[in-house]
Amino acid sequence: MEIDGDVEGNVLAPMQDAAEVPHWHGCTTFDLPAGATRLASSAVYPNQAFGYRDNVLALQFHLEVEPEALESRYFGRAHEIASVEGLTVPELREDGQRYGPTLQGPAQQVWANWRESLAAQGTVEAAA
Repeated sequence: MEIDGDVEGNVLAPMQDAAEVPHWHGCTTFDLPAGATRLASSAVYPNQAFGYRDNVLALQFHLEVEPEALESRYFGRAHEIASVEGLTVPELREDGQRYGPTLQGPAQQVWANWRESLAAQGTVEAAA
């Protein structure tokens, strides 16, 4: 995944060194909504993440990289995962074990950055 635009001002900047992020959306892709700003892309999926106005963050990948959170996703999305050619739950589990530990810190920082940006707008209370 590549961070697009100004990395310094991008809420996803902590993910810039991530080798891989979990996703299993098959060939599903989309065009950006009018007025949206692309925040991240990949060779296969040009719209991995986007922002809209100052209060929408849309992700086409999963930041919940803790094994328990991923396991509930695998269970709840088994039919969807099975429909993606060449993708299996055991492979996803292996990827989660491989990439999860290095993604947890950056993922937490992304959410903290996002909350701070919303707090700066008065949309949510600042974290204590």
